[in-house]
Amino acid sequence: MEAVIKAPQVVAKMELKTNHKDEIKGSDGIHAKWNKELKLVDFYFGESKLYKSATSAITSALQSISDFHDIDMLEHEFSMVTKHYKYADEVVKEEIGNLFVNGAPSEAVRINHACLIGYDYKGYDEAVGDIAREK
Repeated sequence: MEAVIKAPQVVAKMELKTNHKDEIKGSDGIHAKWNKELKLVDFYFGESKLYKSATSAITSALQSISDFHDIDMLEHEFSMVTKHYKYADEVVKEEIGNLFVNGAPSEAVRINHACLIGYDYKGYDEAVGDIAREK
């Protein structure tokens, strides 16, 4: 999301895990950027799904996004934003804190989801050719 959407990561969930066997609750990471045109902050909640088939990966991502909204994970995620944004200075932290009212986003916040979908592609060897095999 940093490279494509230009939205810096504000919370890295992997850094917060204490047990590598625990599943991460909610999104895999949280990114944010200022939208000049709409004068709001776009928050991007990331999902990563790596499966044998594209269909399975996409289905799983859509289910995760649906679950995110069904169980009101948003309040928990925004709590993560305001507690764990270690790369922000005090001014940015205060501004981010002002975006939330009682744990809920204000009108100056837009919610987005972004997904990284990975799957086994049977034509990979043919697509990369001899160059990849030589390395």
